Amino acid sequence: MSWLAGYYLRLHDLLRHGPRAVVPGWDEAVAAVRTLAVTTRLVLTTQLGHALMVPLLVQEATGRRTLPIVHDRNPLVRTMYEERLRLGEPLLLTRLGAGDIRRWLASDAVIVANPHTCYPGTRHTRDLPVLGGRLTVPTGLPALAALAARRNLETRAMAVPDVAGRITPRVGPPLPGAVDAAVGAYGAWLDRCVSAAPEQWMAWGSLHHANV
Repeated sequence: MSWLAGYYLRLHDLLRHGPRAVVPGWDEAVAAVRTLAVTTRLVLTTQLGHALMVPLLVQEATGRRTLPIVHDRNPLVRTMYEERLRLGEPLLLTRLGAGDIRRWLASDAVIVANPHTCYPGTRHTRDLPVLGGRLTVPTGLPALAALAARRNLETRAMAVPDVAGRITPRVGPPLPGAVDAAVGAYGAWLDRCVSAAPEQWMAWGSLHHANV
C-alpha cells in the first residue's frame, strides 16, 4: 500500500512538473516504447505498476494523438491527461460511443484502453480468463480489438511495472484478430505480467475462483 500511496502522490507532482521530472527512467521508457509501438493503433494496458503513465508514454514515443479511455469517477486522472496530452479530453468508459470510435478511425490516433478496469455502473461485461479464474471486464473494450483487426490496425498489450524504482515498459507482440483469440492472448500475457510483479497489480473488476 505504501508503494501505491507514493504512486498517487507522484501523480499530483506530475500535474505540475511533467513525467520526466517525477518518474525515474522516463527517457529510457520512452525509447523502449518507441522501438515497439510505432505501428500500433490500439494499446490494451493493465492495472499493473505505473498503468496511468501508458498514454503519456505512447504519445511521446509515437508522436501521435493518444486517446485514453478512463472512468469519469476519477477526476485526478482526467485532469492529468487533459493537461499532459495534446488536444486533451480523454474518452469516458461510461459514455464511449460510435462518435468516439469514428474519431479514432478517421485519424492516426492511438486508443489506450484498460480492459479490466470495470467499475460499478459499467453496464455490459464479459469474463476474461486470467490467473486461473475469470475477471469481469467491460464488453466494449475487448471488442475494440476485433474492430482494429477488421481494419488491419495493430493491437498490442502493454504494462509498465516498477523495477528497482524505475518505470520499465513491457510490450507484447501484436494480438490476433479474432476477438476471442485476442482476449485469450491478452489474458495469457496478463498472467505473465502479474505473476512477475503480483504486488503491483490491482483489479478493479471481479476475479472469480482464482487460484492465487
